[in-house]
Amino acid sequence: MIRRFSLWILILLFASTAIAQDYSSSKGSSTAIAQNFNSSQESSTVIAQDSKSGVNATTPGMNSTTAIVSTASPIPVELFAGHSRFVISFSIARKFTDKTRFGFLASSYMAVDYGNDKTNNESMNVALLSYEVLKGLNIVAGAALHSAWGFRPFSGLQYQLWAGDFTATATSGFYLTESHNFETKGFIEYKPKLSENWSLLTRAEGQYNISMETDRHDRSRIYARLGLTFKTVGFGLAANWDWYGPLKNNKENFGIFVRKAFR
Repeated sequence: MIRRFSLWILILLFASTAIAQDYSSSKGSSTAIAQNFNSSQESSTVIAQDSKSGVNATTPGMNSTTAIVSTASPIPVELFAGHSRFVISFSIARKFTDKTRFGFLASSYMAVDYGNDKTNNESMNVALLSYEVLKGLNIVAGAALHSAWGFRPFSGLQYQLWAGDFTATATSGFYLTESHNFETKGFIEYKPKLSENWSLLTRAEGQYNISMETDRHDRSRIYARLGLTFKTVGFGLAANWDWYGPLKNNKENFGIFVRKAFR
């Protein structure tokens, strides 16, 4: 199962890379012609955009084929009101400075049962330091704190891709405890612009965690989002599927989400 899941993540990443490269190359050809035709006009437009929004100059990875995380990378915060649980989550991925290879990754996930059933409550907090070995490829190390199993150090590799409207990340590594759990997780997000302020939002996340001591399932999940984004605010439909323990006890949650990207 773990091999199939890891292969699924890799296939999605390579597929999105190929699509994004084709998209960037076709778009880049027309852009190059426009730049040669009127480079002075483009320069004045960029200056106007920078003064208007204050963030365009540091928007990461708009024309690259790998992710560029900077000190100005957005911090998305999401509220998910489902039929069985209420979920709050956020994530941070930033460099300490724009000229360093070192960065910081953090995420927090909190799910609360409406009926105050503590067995359905869950929290997961992760803090990692990253070092960029190659463009888009990072060594990550840190720790996670879970409401059920407590504190676990973690070390692994992370690959990031950012090309046009495509964003993807895959992380694989080991929790450095007695069971040496192996975990692979990742996401793919596609946000094509519909107009100046509106974009389509599609996102899929996956995770698979297995105990290397018992060779049995520990934790897995599939999350899906479909909605719209207006400037830095997104909203739409959400679905979470979570599996727990060796018996893969399933918890489903369907509802609506609201997301805000802070800078």
